[in-house]
Amino acid sequence: MSDAPLNNLDSSNGLAEIMRLGLLHFRSGRAAEAEKLCGQVISRSPENAEALHLLGILTAQAGDVDGGIELLRRCVMVRPDWSAAIRQIVTTP
Repeated sequence: MSDAPLNNLDSSNGLAEIMRLGLLHFRSGRAAEAEKLCGQVISRSPENAEALHLLGILTAQAGDVDGGIELLRRCVMVRPDWSAAIRQIVTTP
């Protein structure tokens, strides 16, 4: 996937669209594409809880459990009420 179509998506609506695409890739088993899009969101919005959460899951699934847990912890720091992220930290082996 080219970065070009996503370069103009700097607004919060644009970041939401990038995350929507990232989730679609994740749900379709395209982890590398989802990871790339999460990285784009985090580079523009380092405290984006949704991107931190999904990237944490992807990172842990790719074998970097410690890195995944760290991303999930960052997500919980931003959104301490997000029970799914908290559960993911607790259940990550």
